[in-house]
Order: sequence, then structure tokens, then C-alpha cells
Amino acid sequence: MIRNSRILRSLSPETTPDWHMSNETNRIDLDITTTSSTLSTTTSNTSNQHFPTYYELNLKIQHYLNRIFQFAILFLFLTIVMVGIGPDSTLDSCYLDRFANPKTSQSLIAINKVFLFPTCVTLTFLFLIYFFLNSFFNSRKSKQHIHSHSTVNNNNQQQQEHINQQPSLVVFPLSHWKEVLLNLLYICTWYYISFSLVVFLKISIGDTICNKHPNSVSGHYNFMIYSLLTVNLLSLLTGWRNRIFWICYIIYLSLAIILLADTFFDGYHSFRQCFYGSTVAIISHFIIAKLITLNYSKNGNSNSGEEKEKYENIIYYGICIYFGIVFLTRFIWEYILPIFNVTEGAAAHKGFKRSIFFVNLPCFLLIITILILKKTILKRE
Repeated sequence: MIRNSRILRSLSPETTPDWHMSNETNRIDLDITTTSSTLSTTTSNTSNQHFPTYYELNLKIQHYLNRIFQFAILFLFLTIVMVGIGPDSTLDSCYLDRFANPKTSQSLIAINKVFLFPTCVTLTFLFLIYFFLNSFFNSRKSKQHIHSHSTVNNNNQQQQEHINQQPSLVVFPLSHWKEVLLNLLYICTWYYISFSLVVFLKISIGDTICNKHPNSVSGHYNFMIYSLLTVNLLSLLTGWRNRIFWICYIIYLSLAIILLADTFFDGYHSFRQCFYGSTVAIISHFIIAKLITLNYSKNGNSNSGEEKEKYENIIYYGICIYFGIVFLTRFIWEYILPIFNVTEGAAAHKGFKRSIFFVNLPCFLLIITILILKKTILKRE
């Protein structure tokens, strides 16, 4: 067992390790000959910032996935129980009747739709943009730094600085800007497909409680819970989990809680509808999180470009299959089953914003965009 791995990773090239293997204990004894100046530099640098090893980070990722999986199973089970219970005065009642007082209803709509929800959506996209820009500029700095060290005669201090920067660029699953951009597109596409599923569930279940049109599954809960979990996961995969992140995330979380509370207590959705939206969000997030961490969990960052491309194709084809299932299910429900008088189909839901083509258009465009980018600027060399 090798101890003090942080120091070992940061040793300068002039350090000369001497390895001794004991057959009885299968233990490696490492004798290191180094100067006091090198060791002091190493100690000061590693004490300021800790870069996790692959095993530490992979353990955190697996722990996170296990917790999300447990919540997904719990919410799915409770959802099945709610379906089995059927109509219930507690589950299917509006906390506030917005339509009893039109003036109150208009003011509540203004708070939710004009301020809270747009603010949360904006913060979500700002997080995603920062993840990309941060990886982009870090990748450029790393490339320039490596180039300068390959052309200039380096002294010990320059070598030490270069080595200390390497773990952050190597250990995290999403470090290069191309990988970050591709996975952001995967995550966004997966959400839009899940949103298409939510719209289908809204109209197919046909629950009009708390609204004038079918509103069976809360889109607000689906979006907000999916976004909160996704931003947290991306911070872990990209390595941006410093104090600034947590301050921003706490503000983001606070606004999200206010939005979700407002959605229920101001009578936009019943408890059942909010719970259904949460279930879709958690299960959806777990599946895409499992897919985008599959390669790192098995191989770390040590596998070849071809191997990474194989796992990227698994994610892409998984997205295509998910989209195909959701789209075909709704298409059959709206246009095939009405022929046999099984469902009312599209005739009962004429709203353009909920139409099958309008809702699925972003999914289709994102899938095509990913395919084009994978063949051009995101193509692995």
C-alpha cells in the first residue's frame, strides 16, 4: 500500500524513488531522495488544494448514483401505490382555489410565471454555460502551458507548477471542453425527451384538478428537480465544487424551493401531480447520470479515444431509443388508437404548445445537432 499519494503525484522529475518489494507482506517500501526545497514546495502546494485520486472520485460518484437509485425506487413504488389508491380527497385537492378569486389568481401567476420560474430557468442555463466556458478556458490554458514547457528550458519551479496542475486535468471525468459540451447536449436532450413524456402523461391521464386543461404531471417539479440534481452532478464531474459554487448553488436551491412551494401552495398542482413530476425527474436523472458516468466508472480516463467513443455512442443510441419510444407511444395514442375508438386522441387536445410535433421538435433538433457535432468539431482524433 502506498501512502501520501498526493505528495507522490507532485514530486519533481529530479526526485529519485527507490522501490523495494517484500514477498512476505506484498508491501512496497518507497525510499525517496529529494531536496528540502522540493519537499517544502510539494507540501505547501498540496496543502492548499487537494486533487482527488481516481478511486476517491469514483467512490463519490458511485455513492451519489446509489443514493439517487434508492430515491428513484422509493418514488416509483409510492407512485404505483398512488395509482392503486385511485382518486383521493387528500392527494387530489388543490391547496388554494385560484379560480375562485380571479384577482388573486392573476397576482399568483405573475409571481410564478414572470419572476420565479424564469429566474430558475436562467440560473440553470447560467450554470451550464459556466461549466462549458470554465472547461474551455482551462483546456486552452493547459495546452498553452504544455507547449511553453516543451519549447523552453524549464527550471524546477516551473516543472513543479506544471505537475501540480495535472491532476485537475486528468482525474475528472469531464475536463476537456469537447467532453463537457457533448455531455451537456446529452443531458439537455434527455430532459427535453422527458418533458415530452410529461406532456403525454398530462393529456393521457386527463387529470384537470387545479386547472382548466389536463395537468396530470407537474412540469415545474420535473424541470426543477432534474435541474438541481444535474447541476450537482456536473459540479462533481467537472471538479467545480469550491466555495463560490456552493454559494451559488445554495441561492439556486433556495429559489427552487420557493418555486416548488409556490407551485403547490398557490394551487397550480395537487400533491399527486407534484409527486408524479418528481418521480419522472428522479428516474430520468438517474438513467442519464448512469450513462454519462459509465465509461469513467469502468476505465477512468485511461482508455483510448476509440474506447471513449464507444461509450459515447451508447449514450447517443440510448437517447435515440428513448426518443423513439416516447414519440411512437404518443403517436399511436393520438392517431392509431382513435381509429378503433380506444382513445379520443389529438381531437381532444388541440393546443399547439402541447401538440406532438411542437413538443418533440427540440428533441429531434438536438439529436441531429449532436450527430453533426460528433462528425465535425467534436470528432475524436
